[in-house]
Amino acid sequence: MVSIRTTEVVYNGLNNPIRKLPLDQSELAISGIIMKCALVYSGMQQSAILDAIIETCTEFILQHFGNLGLHEIEEAFKLAAAGKISADMRAYYGRFTCGILGDVLTAYYEERKHAVAAIRDAEEQIERQAAEEAKKIALNADAQKYAIQHFNAGVWDSWHQVPVHYYEILSDAGLLQYTDEEKLEIWQQACAICQEEIQNGAFQDANHLHKERCCRILKGIAKGGRHEEAAKEERNDWAKVTYTKLLIFKKSGDE
Repeated sequence: MVSIRTTEVVYNGLNNPIRKLPLDQSELAISGIIMKCALVYSGMQQSAILDAIIETCTEFILQHFGNLGLHEIEEAFKLAAAGKISADMRAYYGRFTCGILGDVLTAYYEERKHAVAAIRDAEEQIERQAAEEAKKIALNADAQKYAIQHFNAGVWDSWHQVPVHYYEILSDAGLLQYTDEEKLEIWQQACAICQEEIQNGAFQDANHLHKERCCRILKGIAKGGRHEEAAKEERNDWAKVTYTKLLIFKKSGDE
């Protein structure tokens, strides 16, 4: 598994490859990196490092490894020294040539492929998430527009027809302004409607599931204890839905 550090170095290399740098800038930077790698990782003495070696290795990188980032060159030698890639630094110790440089960077390329794949996967995931988010925003914008249009037009003949999910949209738009007294009155109305629906549903409703729910609530209240608490909570949830629809319906079509 490629380390986070190496992945970061590869990511920077992908975005800032050597071939995109001004030639004079890249030559100077590469020369310094080669000198460091020869001293630190190959164990050469500075006096033994000829200008011709530096110049040749610099041209070699520009010609064959220009798609790497500057810091990837040293990263390749770090990984080789740590035994993380197939290049064996012990075989090169005390020497530094284009052949050694090519072996290390070629071995690094194999490790780099995994980092590049992980980066591309992450970028694709980010793009997908961004596209999904943009789609959600567009859908939300359409939903808000339709909800407000329906509300202003007063398209519902009964509070039963009101989509309960419109409440948040309309409330955020400032279209459901009530006094505390009005809210209390509507809540009491919702509770009364809910109680009546439960009574009627338990004895008259032809819908099996609806009738079963109504009977469960009445039986739970009659049993008392935890059964009563659960039944009253379910009844309150029912009343809240009715209350929400009433809040929308009573203001609908005012404009």
